[in-house]
Amino acid sequence: MLYKLSLDEDQKAAAEARGSTLVVAGPGAGKTRVLLARVLHLLERGIPPERIFLLTFTVRARAELKQRLSALEVPIRAETFHAWAYDLLSEALGRPPRLLSEEEAREIAQRLARAQGLRLSSRKVLEGLRAGRPELESLRRDYLSYLSRNDLYDYLRLLLETPRHLQGRDFRGYVLLIDEYQDLSPEILSFLKIFSGAEFFLVGDPAQAIYGFRGARPESVHSFLKGFLPHLRIHHLRRSYRVPQTLLELAEGLREDPFGAGVRLTAVRPGGEARLLSFPTERAEAIGVAKEVAALLGGAFMESARGGGLPPGEVLVLARLRALLGPLKETLLREGLPVNEPELEAEEACQRLAEIAQGILSRSRGVEEALSEIEEILPGARALLSGLPTEALAARLLLLSSRDLLSPSREGLNLLTIHGAKGLEAEAVVLSGAEEGLLPLTVLPEADPAEEKRLLYVALTRAKRVFLATFSRKRTLFGKRLPGKPCPWLSALAREKKTLPSRRPRQVGLFGE
Repeated sequence: MLYKLSLDEDQKAAAEARGSTLVVAGPGAGKTRVLLARVLHLLERGIPPERIFLLTFTVRARAELKQRLSALEVPIRAETFHAWAYDLLSEALGRPPRLLSEEEAREIAQRLARAQGLRLSSRKVLEGLRAGRPELESLRRDYLSYLSRNDLYDYLRLLLETPRHLQGRDFRGYVLLIDEYQDLSPEILSFLKIFSGAEFFLVGDPAQAIYGFRGARPESVHSFLKGFLPHLRIHHLRRSYRVPQTLLELAEGLREDPFGAGVRLTAVRPGGEARLLSFPTERAEAIGVAKEVAALLGGAFMESARGGGLPPGEVLVLARLRALLGPLKETLLREGLPVNEPELEAEEACQRLAEIAQGILSRSRGVEEALSEIEEILPGARALLSGLPTEALAARLLLLSSRDLLSPSREGLNLLTIHGAKGLEAEAVVLSGAEEGLLPLTVLPEADPAEEKRLLYVALTRAKRVFLATFSRKRTLFGKRLPGKPCPWLSALAREKKTLPSRRPRQVGLFGE
C-alpha cells in the first residue's frame, strides 16, 4: 500500500524499519508523510487496524492526520494523549471521570498556593506544579491529594492515574505511533509505561523542543526512551522540502546533535532571504516592521490583494514574549494593515467552550443548544460530536487547550509568540525583538539557554522564503534596560542599521475607513 505515497529513500527506510523506531524529522522533512507510510506498512504486515493507535498532542494535529488517513481509506484510531487516557480510564472505572475546567484547576491550585504562603499568578502556579518544578513539589502533592479526595481529574491526574487502573493489561501486538515525540512531558512518559510490550514508532525533532516550562525536556525524553525501549532504532530524514537553503543553513547552525549521528538537514529548495535590521528605539522598530511588512505585501494592502505581493496570511510576525506584540499590533493597525492574533482568539474560544461544557454538565444547556454554540466556534464540530453521551461531550470540550484551537488567519497578518507559531509556516516571517535579553531571554531567571536557541530555530524554520529579524538598540522591559545588541546567534547576518522612518499617510482600509 506504500505505493499510495511518494517517499524518498530516507522516508521509505524509516517507514519500513523493523521494530520500535524513532525518526528524527526536521522542518519540512515529511514527518506526517512518514507517519502515514508507517500505518500503511503496518497494515501490510497484517497488524489489525484496531491494534494501531496514532497519538498526537493537539486536536488540530489529530484532525489533519484523520483527514489524511480518511483520504487513504485507513480505518485506524487517532487521538490526543489526554482524550485516549480519558477513554481508557472511563472504561476501567465503568463511568466517566469528573474533569475540571482549566479555570477550576487554576482556582484550586491558587487557593492551595496561598495556604502555603506562595505568591504566584494562578497560571504560573498550575503550570509550575504540572511541570514538576522542584520548588513546587509540596504544592503538587497537596494539589493531587485534593483532587484525589474529591474524585476530580485534570490533565495531570488523568495521565498519572490511568496506569494504576490498567495494570496487568497486555499490550503485546499493539503499535503506538507518536507525533512530536520531543514534547513528551514526564506525566505522558509515565502514562506510556503501561504499554510496555507494544511496538513504538516515534517521530519528531529534538531541535524543536520548546516546552521546557511544561516539563518536556529532550534530555529527559531520550533518557526515558533509552531505558524503556533499549532496542530502539533511530532513523534521520535528511531533506527539507520546505525551508530554502539560505534559511536552513542558518538554522542548522543552531541544531544540537543528541544522538551523535552528525546528520544535518539539506535543502531541496535553493535561495531564501535572511536579514537583520537594527533600529534606534522600540517605536522605530515597530514602524520599521510595519514598513517591511507593507513591502512584503506589495505596498498598499489593496494592491497586494490584487496580486502585487504576498497575501497577508502568508506573513507571520513573531516575538519571544507576548508583551512585545501589543505595540506591534497598534502600529500595524495604524498603518492600515490587517492583523490577527490567533493565540488570544484561541484562549477566548477555549474559555467559551469550557463554559459550554459546564452548562452541559449542570444541565443548564441542552445538548442541541450546546452543539449549535460549539458549531459557531468550531465549524464542522457538530458532525464529530453528535451522538456522544452527555459526559463524554463535555469531556471532549474540557480536554481542549488553546493550542488545539489556534487557527491562523488567511486574510490578516498573524501576530504570535514563537511558541504559538510552532507547527505553522508562511512565505515570510518577521521576528521582532531579536536581541540580547530577549533571545536568549535573560530578563526572566527561569529561561533555559539551550531552549532559547531552539526557539530561534523554530522561528527561522517557519519561513518558506523570507526571514527578517529586527532589534532595538534601546529597550526597557520589566523595568530592566536591555543591552541593545543583536541576538548573538544571528551574528552571521549582515546588519542593516535603520533610522526612524518618516510618517506615511494612513492607508485606506478595506472598507474605506
